[in-house]
Amino acid sequence: MLKEEDIHTLACLLKLFLRELPEPLFPFELYDKIMESGGTMKRRVLLRQLPKANYETLAHLMSVVRLVAQHEEETRMGSYNLAIVFGPTLFRPMDPSQETPESCAIVSTFTQGLIEYFIAHPEGIRE
Repeated sequence: MLKEEDIHTLACLLKLFLRELPEPLFPFELYDKIMESGGTMKRRVLLRQLPKANYETLAHLMSVVRLVAQHEEETRMGSYNLAIVFGPTLFRPMDPSQETPESCAIVSTFTQGLIEYFIAHPEGIRE
């Protein structure tokens, strides 16, 4: 059984891995499309545009995130908190100076919707 500190270390390593990718799981051009749509881009449309390796990585990540969210009473990590934690590592602009409070809110809301979708529809992870 993992100790609580080990779980936090693993979570930090996962976030670091995602943050240090040369390009986020949602490539820069998809970030731009999401911003242009004001965060209203359809999930299926977005997911179909992901490169295969990115989609597979996202599918595994969403499986883990779903498990964490299912134990929200223990973890205190529901879809809202998970979106705040993972949103900036999944979606980011090529130029960091483009990040604004408004773009961060769009990313967080969009990520929360994505996480909630995968929590409610686990089969959607592998569609």
